[in-house]
Amino acid sequence: MEKSGTAAAIGKKMPESHNQLFRCIWLTNLISEPLELEDKFQIVLTLAVELSYLIEQDQYNSINIIDSEDFSPSLSQTNRIKNL
Repeated sequence: MEKSGTAAAIGKKMPESHNQLFRCIWLTNLISEPLELEDKFQIVLTLAVELSYLIEQDQYNSINIIDSEDFSPSLSQTNRIKNL
């Protein structure tokens, strides 16, 4: 069974969609700081997933900005960071 087929099959057995499962898998690419923020519901899942696409150093930079400015970037702002 191919990857997307596996996720779809799991999604049928669980309340989450296969897209949601892929998002959760991507969270494994996060450094600990944004993962903890997502676990505490201080950032939303979609933002955490977008951060997970960044290289480790960019994740640290993003978290430093979030901490120092006491704000969470929007999804579009995170996408712009990812594309830099």
